[in-house]
Amino acid sequence: MDNDINLQVWLETTTVAQASVIVPYVRSVQEGELTYAIKMVQERANGRSSIGQSGQLYLQAETPTALSRLAIRQVPQENCQINIVLTRPALPPRRFDFECPTEMSG
Repeated sequence: MDNDINLQVWLETTTVAQASVIVPYVRSVQEGELTYAIKMVQERANGRSSIGQSGQLYLQAETPTALSRLAIRQVPQENCQINIVLTRPALPPRRFDFECPTEMSG
């Protein structure tokens, strides 16, 4: 989990039909608007793929909120990164970088 003064960001993962479903969550000590951009990049021996999603939401204070759901098939010996950029009005963007989870729970 990455922290700044007002935000906590983490990933939760489950397995569905041989794929990992990754859900990024955010929690804030203050309620308010939030703009997010998520990018996932997978690098394999035969190439690179990326997906992205962005949106806006309203956070309730101290309430975990799912930003999105990402489904991937991860293979051994690949590099997978998830980057999340969060922006609140009148504040600079905050970037959170994660390795894609490799342990799957069900």
